[in-house]
Amino acid sequence: MHFNAPVLLRSSITVILTVVGLAGCSRQEQGPEPLVLARIGDVVITEADFKLKLQAEQVRSPAAVDAGALLQELVDREILVQNAKKAGLESDQEVQDLIKDVLIAKFKERKLADAQEKVTVSDEELKNAYEVGKQQFMKPESLKLAMLHLTVASDQEKEETHTRLESAAEQAKRGGSAEGGFGALSVACSDDQESRYRGGDIGWVELERHPARIDPAAIKAAFELKAPGDVSSVITGKSGLYVMKLLERRSSAESPLEQVAPILKQRLLQQKKDQLADAFQSELRSGLQVEVHPDRVKAFNVAVRETLPPSPAIQ
Repeated sequence: MHFNAPVLLRSSITVILTVVGLAGCSRQEQGPEPLVLARIGDVVITEADFKLKLQAEQVRSPAAVDAGALLQELVDREILVQNAKKAGLESDQEVQDLIKDVLIAKFKERKLADAQEKVTVSDEELKNAYEVGKQQFMKPESLKLAMLHLTVASDQEKEETHTRLESAAEQAKRGGSAEGGFGALSVACSDDQESRYRGGDIGWVELERHPARIDPAAIKAAFELKAPGDVSSVITGKSGLYVMKLLERRSSAESPLEQVAPILKQRLLQQKKDQLADAFQSELRSGLQVEVHPDRVKAFNVAVRETLPPSPAIQ
């Protein structure tokens, strides 16, 4: 029989590991009989148990803690734990997996997290990493462009639109100025609502980074223009026809260390934390006999692929 662990049970995993554990420890203490604050079946909540929980709650919450309400909460949780055990949930695989997750998280928190938090990156390390990977921080060439764009619905319309844009391009070339983009031509000869009332100005773009609405073929043609004021021929794209005009050009350049330092530092910190985690995992293997047979699971890969439904076709 399979049990689905409810949300309440998930939040009570720590209770299984703490409240029950604390109660168990209290029964094994030697010396004077501990003061019992509550008894639930064969489990007792002692004064020492309660003080530990009270201290934890006071650290977590700035508000005053109601001692009576806290004791009742511990009792109610223990009642839930005992009933969950009676229901067989203690041996349920999902619950066992949740307990393992809690154990792993706590173990890493106490043994690894502190070391990772102490990781730092020196100015020298930052500078060296920048020099080694300087090419990664190059600002790519960018262009400020203006655009005429007309959509077409048929081959006959495409021919008429092509002629219309050719005429507009010739008119723009005669203008000979980069300032103002296409001016009034963009209102008459462009369907692009975001730029047609701004002389077709679409702002700064990079070859690989540009508005998704603009066909890559149009951007590529724009990057072949040589000087501000140059106007392209009519370009055929998937979404219609284009004419591009170069307004300004910025050459590729190195990004200074000061500009990329926050990103680079975060990257180096993460690398160091990952290295600590790898070393931590390797160290845990010492003293344990670990045997793994990856060749024995190859058949499962085939079986999984055969049972999966076919992927839906991309529209």
